[in-house]
Formats: sequence, structure tokens, C-alpha cells
Amino acid sequence: MSASSSPNNNNASRLDTSAQRLRQLHNQLDMSSNGSVSAFGAVQQAPEDPLFGLMAAYRADKDPKKVDLGIGAYRDNNAVPWILPVVKKVGL
Repeated sequence: MSASSSPNNNNASRLDTSAQRLRQLHNQLDMSSNGSVSAFGAVQQAPEDPLFGLMAAYRADKDPKKVDLGIGAYRDNNAVPWILPVVKKVGL
């Protein structure tokens, strides 16, 4: 058996290949400030969802008759579900 094909050399070669792959992965990942590894460091932030702007405008509006049309079930002041008139009209 030659030295290059001995079990010890094959194990060393596999370990070397594994170590190289781990270094490649580590270089692709981003290190956070606390030293933990994050796979999201290279991900660009998506644009803000328009609904968040709508929610901010709702919170800033001082009109006492305002209606929150954001996500969720709509209820009146007595916590009774309120169905939008247009939804009633089409029968959904």
C-alpha cells in the first residue's frame, strides 16, 4: 500500500477538505457584534411595507371618528364585529 492511499492519509485529506469547506462557509457568513455568526448579514433589507406607513398615519391621526382598516377583524365600540358595507353589498 502506498503512502498516499493509506487510511491515515485519506482521513487527513478528508479533514483538510472539511476544514477548507468550514473556512469558506465562515467567510460567507457575517459575524455580529457579539461574536455570533449570522447567515443574514449579507441580506439586503426589503423596502418598508406600505401597511406600516398606513398604521403610522392612523396612530398620528387625532380624528375621533377614524377607523382602523389595517389587518385584523373590525369591531365597533361595543366589540361587535363590524362588516364593511361594501362587503355586505357583495355578500361575502
